[in-house]
Amino acid sequence: MADGEKGGLLKTGKPAEDYVDKATKHYSSLFKLPSHERLLLGLLVASIIAGFTATRTLIGLTYFPIIVLLNAALKANVFKKEPLINLKRLSALSLFSLAIWTVFAALGAGLQLLLNSNSIWIKLLFTALSASTAMRFLIFYVLSFKSKPTILSASIAEPLAISLLTLHQKTGFNHTASETAYYATHAILYLTILLAGVALYIKLIDSEEIGVKGFTPIALFKAFLADWMEDLNEPLEDILEKIGKPKTIKVSILRFVSKGKPKALIVVPRIHPGPFKNVGSSPLPNLLSEALKEKFGCVALVPHSLSGHDLNLTSRGQTDRLIEHVLIASKPRVSSNLASPPRKVRMGDAEAHCQIFGKCAFITLTVSPKTMEDLPPELDDFIDREARKRGLDCAVVVDAHNSIGKPSDIKRYLPELREAALKSMEAALKLKKRKFEVGSSSVYLEGIGVEKGLGPGGISILVVKVGGKKSAYVLIDGNNMVSGLREKILSSLRELGVDNGEVMTTDTHTVNGVVLTERGWYPVGEAIDHEELIGCIKGGVEQALSKLEPAEVSWGTYTIPNVKVIGEEQVNSLCVGTDKMVKRSKDLALTIFPILGLMISLLVAFV
Repeated sequence: MADGEKGGLLKTGKPAEDYVDKATKHYSSLFKLPSHERLLLGLLVASIIAGFTATRTLIGLTYFPIIVLLNAALKANVFKKEPLINLKRLSALSLFSLAIWTVFAALGAGLQLLLNSNSIWIKLLFTALSASTAMRFLIFYVLSFKSKPTILSASIAEPLAISLLTLHQKTGFNHTASETAYYATHAILYLTILLAGVALYIKLIDSEEIGVKGFTPIALFKAFLADWMEDLNEPLEDILEKIGKPKTIKVSILRFVSKGKPKALIVVPRIHPGPFKNVGSSPLPNLLSEALKEKFGCVALVPHSLSGHDLNLTSRGQTDRLIEHVLIASKPRVSSNLASPPRKVRMGDAEAHCQIFGKCAFITLTVSPKTMEDLPPELDDFIDREARKRGLDCAVVVDAHNSIGKPSDIKRYLPELREAALKSMEAALKLKKRKFEVGSSSVYLEGIGVEKGLGPGGISILVVKVGGKKSAYVLIDGNNMVSGLREKILSSLRELGVDNGEVMTTDTHTVNGVVLTERGWYPVGEAIDHEELIGCIKGGVEQALSKLEPAEVSWGTYTIPNVKVIGEEQVNSLCVGTDKMVKRSKDLALTIFPILGLMISLLVAFV
């Protein structure tokens, strides 16, 4: 077992966020294909070039319909139920395959003229056939769930058809029996060597220890591809369900009621909304918010709890189960019509904002404009214990997750965050509680979605007025926010008479792994115009201010047993395994394929 591994799982000192980001970044290395129409046009042009290069005729016009028909037949019969293989990808593969074929065919044609030898041309034609087939076999093996014999048949059909058609055009198959046997032997030999090389390549990749028991690296990568390329979360979630661990989950709830009807909800489940796209609990903030809105008919804020990737749910089924429990628990019995004015305390780089509702402290934490990372649940537990020591029933603590810039270690800020949270709570407890008013709204930026870093939940806003002072809690469905934007937003809200508040993101990972960038995602404000975003938020705050009404609040903290989460060691192993597989495949390719090329070259030249 490799260093740092125990029990089949990789142990490291790095946070899970680092490894998930590494795995997500591989999305950016996947090529983005042009439209199918452009691919077909490119395939037509490539066919003409390939045919003319090999035979000095327009036989390439025949290649094109053969390739298109073969691809249609493969999709309809062989890969009918294969989600990762569609006509567009088959056309792209054919284009790449034909490019490889053309290189060898061109080399053969050149050497034929130079050496006046039909033999060298035919050998290189069969080299083209073999190289193209081997490449297609490798791609189909990674993308398909079919057996190896089926994949081999699908791989050789197109190169064989093109090669035989070319050979007939060039020679008319006018060979003696001995010549036919000679060339056939070479073709079989080249094909055998290259396919054996690809098989060795695959075996060496799959022999790599990745720390995820029961799954090979390629099977794991295939599951990632299913989600990245086709939004199919089931293959990866099947793996997560098998490696996940049951855990008891804490959920904190604040429920605001006006005139006997729900006015707004703040629900904070100690679950991390990851790992990315639609996998596990990535869509939890929006799904839970929508479920609460549907049941209670009010705005529901689901901000980021103090949690990391070890608390990702393993599947959508676990997410649905959690939502069902929260819906049942969303009617706390203890209530009050009193709240304190908010208090904000800054200690060094850390800032805490606290407002007491009845006997519950609502606290948001940030280190903005420094870089925010996932805050540990142990900090939540500490603050909650301290709240109870001071006579409160509980503390609802939120990681505002509202600033990202240069990399930093969040651990260095934990002492300051702890102190700021306690001081803000103590300051709020000293203030006289008063009756309060609440207003809420939901707004959306038209035409802005996950590709630009904004999740489907849009922007949810809660405004609280106590003793003439107004606070706005703005929650954006996104994964973090560019440094400095939070301060711009809060400054702009003062123009509306808002004295205090916080801007938060849900940390939704539905935006992760959807764009071809270095990160694989955009934090809020990196791809969205700041003035447009601020204008939308101000409009939402104005709506909430216009709906201010006297309200009561109820609160509670609940636990949900046996919720399956990935676990820190498991998520690290999963993402490290994917990263190792990609690196290993590159290293092996640089070793194995040049050796194969040298072997084939020697056979062509001297046998």
